Amino acid sequence: MTYKQAFKFVGIITGVFFIVVFTILMIDISNDVPYEELTLEEKVEKAITEAIGEETNFDKKRVVHISINEGVAKIVLNGDESLTLNLTRDSMLSKSKDVLEQLDKFEEITNYQLSWNMPLVDVKGNVKDAEVIKIAINKDHGITWENFNTENFSVVSESFFIHPGYQ
Repeated sequence: MTYKQAFKFVGIITGVFFIVVFTILMIDISNDVPYEELTLEEKVEKAITEAIGEETNFDKKRVVHISINEGVAKIVLNGDESLTLNLTRDSMLSKSKDVLEQLDKFEEITNYQLSWNMPLVDVKGNVKDAEVIKIAINKDHGITWENFNTENFSVVSESFFIHPGYQ
């Protein structure tokens, strides 16, 4: 095989490789389940991730846990880090508003318990995810989400907690 033939052969192989890769990328090979066939928990997770994203800004999965029992949705999420603790807190409260607005669309859910986790450092220097915000709210809240001020979560919630480090 001459140099010219070898060069042509390598070029053809490379071209075929790129065509195959491009074709694979263009074909939707996902096994998406039709929305109607999703469980309520899966529908809630989809609504949450569409509203605030699938991952945090430090590459953790956004949704930690979702359970729905007798109309009560218990949802644990990972928050995003910001420049300051106040910005981090305000971001989680703002995203809580976005999440709860989406969850209001589910007729099967009557109460929400929304918790946010962030990495905290204990006295020995160990880092562990811990709850920093928790909002428990009844669906009968009467909130108009587009005009809602997140500083009022403490007023409209049945139960409201912010970790002392985030107050």
